[in-house]
Amino acid sequence: MRSLRGALVLAILPLALACGDDATAGDDTTTTTATSSGPTTTNASMTSVASEGSTTAADGSTTAADGSSDDAPACPPFPDDASPGPITIDVVNLRPEGVWLPLSPGCISPVPYSLVDPAGAEVDWRGPVCGTCQGAAQGDCPCPPPACDEATGLYLEAGASIQYAWYGLRYVSETIPAACPGIEQCGEACQRAEVAAPGTYTLTVQAGGATGCAVEPCACTPADGSCTLYDAGMAFTMLGDYGGTLDLPGDASVTISID
Repeated sequence: MRSLRGALVLAILPLALACGDDATAGDDTTTTTATSSGPTTTNASMTSVASEGSTTAADGSTTAADGSSDDAPACPPFPDDASPGPITIDVVNLRPEGVWLPLSPGCISPVPYSLVDPAGAEVDWRGPVCGTCQGAAQGDCPCPPPACDEATGLYLEAGASIQYAWYGLRYVSETIPAACPGIEQCGEACQRAEVAAPGTYTLTVQAGGATGCAVEPCACTPADGSCTLYDAGMAFTMLGDYGGTLDLPGDASVTISID
């Protein structure tokens, strides 16, 4: 009877020791299983697939053998700022005679003034003809600039005025990253609208005479006190500088007087 009991104790002891080892393993237990892509080793912090050479962390991100990661930056939205509202720009001729003002080049919104920010840099307030980075990043490319005969000069009659508007935005250059779907169709260069920074902005026009037109004297037919003329040979004479300033935010209008 004693020998039978001894044999049972000896038989049970290895099983108890084996169960004790499993109970003390804790969270670091490692299990190896076979998958279609190769052996996979799993623990609480990492999964490694041997045949693919990639590593998946507990947070779900995956790092490939070449170092690339599935949590790389996505394509940014490039949002355009909303306009804070229009700013009225009045150019008034207080002289007893008409004057000519050189116009900025461009088919879209040629104006007789320059706009300079508080740091002394000229403000690009017109931007692209259509479309900004917001659309270009997704493949909605800006339009090409139109072809046109650019107006060379603005004629302003004595006592007349002309009004323009600026919507408080400037256009800044951005670079579309490779992660954006639109980079192949639209390229990486684009512009985004942002609200002009606070400070004092300076507007300047030049006014004087004109000569060198195909038909002399240079002339156009005013409507409401002004008109524009395109003439490749046109040259301006006796130009003077006239300006005005506006403070942002706050000012909603500025007047430039030619006297």
